[in-house]
Amino acid sequence: MDRKSLQDLIEQSYPTLTPQIRRAAKYALSAPTEVALYPMRTVARNAHVSPSALVRLASQLGFNTYNDFRDVFRQEISRNQGPARYAADAEQLIASRGEEPLTEKARDAITSMLALTAEQFGPELISNIEEAAASISEAKSVYLIAFRNNHAAAFFFYYVARLLRKGIVLVEGSHGMLVDELSAMEPGDCALVMSYEPYALDAVKAATIAKEAGAKVIALTDSTLSPIAPGASHVLVTPRVSVSFYQSSIPTMVVLETLIYFLVARGGSEAVQRVSKEFQQLAAHGIYWDEGPNRL
Repeated sequence: MDRKSLQDLIEQSYPTLTPQIRRAAKYALSAPTEVALYPMRTVARNAHVSPSALVRLASQLGFNTYNDFRDVFRQEISRNQGPARYAADAEQLIASRGEEPLTEKARDAITSMLALTAEQFGPELISNIEEAAASISEAKSVYLIAFRNNHAAAFFFYYVARLLRKGIVLVEGSHGMLVDELSAMEPGDCALVMSYEPYALDAVKAATIAKEAGAKVIALTDSTLSPIAPGASHVLVTPRVSVSFYQSSIPTMVVLETLIYFLVARGGSEAVQRVSKEFQQLAAHGIYWDEGPNRL
């Protein structure tokens, strides 16, 4: 069995699993390198489940032992080259770094995070991002929906995407106006929804509203089992990585940058003209620093 087959098996079995085993299953899909390399107790601690939950997960998926389950993830690493192999080496380095200076630990953590991110951005994910970009290009209006720490990434995408096309809407959800902001959504529109565990309730609500309105939903999230994923036209899964205690925004930003790449490619000369016109207007209004004598 390869990891894709295992993912399909988990998705099929997910509705029948208990809450704790569901948590274990979601973590296994979002942190495959940790499952491959870390001891079971470490994986259980990071997933906030008991070790027995991992054993029961393996059993309910048809594996004789947890080690047989873990071997699927290990085989995936051994088959890959480049970034995947580097990710494995980086993880092993972190696990055995001992009493290195804090700066060395930080460097190792950052290196590992970047390698794990690169590992996930293979041909399949890039192809999925390209398809999502096509949906954005073809949509009448595009709603960007992301709350709490994800809102900053959504604003970045809004800032750039509005240069490339009209109809980009940044949903704020403030003052209890979430439903009102989404009320004009209709078939032919597209909603880019971003949320990671712990999932923002408003993001889940917004994804549901978008689907009920007939809009295409692009779910940018950490698992195919995420509550914003069911019914989405595109599910873009990014790795759960971190330098400190908090999930990094780097994988999210990489997806958004890649979406922009494909949007520019699809927009052609018209997109270039829109960008050029926008920056000419900004310069004319003195938005940017000028080294000339009248700079202030």
